Amino acid sequence: EKVNQEENTLTQTEESNERREENNFDDWLSYLKEKDYRPLPNRPVLEKENRYENFIYYRESLQDYLLIQLVTAVSSDIDYKIGEYLIGNIDDNGYLTIGLDDISLDLNIKRDKIEKILSLVQNFDPPGVGARNLQECLLIQIEYLDISDIKIEKIIKYHLRDLAGKSFKKIAKDLKISISEVQSLADVIKKSFDPKPGRRVGNFKEVKYILPDLVIMRKIEGGYRVILNDNYLPQIKINSRYKTILEAGNNISS
Repeated sequence: EKVNQEENTLTQTEESNERREENNFDDWLSYLKEKDYRPLPNRPVLEKENRYENFIYYRESLQDYLLIQLVTAVSSDIDYKIGEYLIGNIDDNGYLTIGLDDISLDLNIKRDKIEKILSLVQNFDPPGVGARNLQECLLIQIEYLDISDIKIEKIIKYHLRDLAGKSFKKIAKDLKISISEVQSLADVIKKSFDPKPGRRVGNFKEVKYILPDLVIMRKIEGGYRVILNDNYLPQIKINSRYKTILEAGNNISS
């Protein structure tokens, strides 16, 4: 019976891994669609008021993380301006959502200058960030992972759709290798590459609330009431011996 339980556990683990790999392929497939390169809309400026959002602490965002790297990577104001604009148009998955021609028009800066700064941003952590499509994202990661297998590079360049559709026979025929070798290469790609590198930074589902030490409440009859919010404060106790010593010291000084 114990053996059967172990076999069932092993089977469930394998099925879970297979589902995770299939989801990974689904992620890749979603990025094979043509991306929309429209600029992101301007965010409305919210009035400063006592909203509950002001008491919420968010973890460092991807954009914040990239801007920190940008500060140490550029030496001129114009380069920082371009980099800041690029980073502001990188989505949470790590992809650039605006075309370089649009950036050139918006900033009135030549495209080749923007391409230079984009290449710089694409060298930032996490690997693959700043890519304009899935193919570019994975090719950036090839350099980071120091993978020298030309067959993997060819699969990424010419057979991403076939890989997502598990058309291993077609890939094998084009690369003149066996189907089993294609399967092995696919496994390497699935395990080593990340189609959503931006998700490695920040956790927008995790929200931490800042608890105030004091709460000021307005009374119905007028005036205010100050309440100490000590439910979450550490309880400090003084040893009775030290208390006696302190009291004795006060008596002597008086």
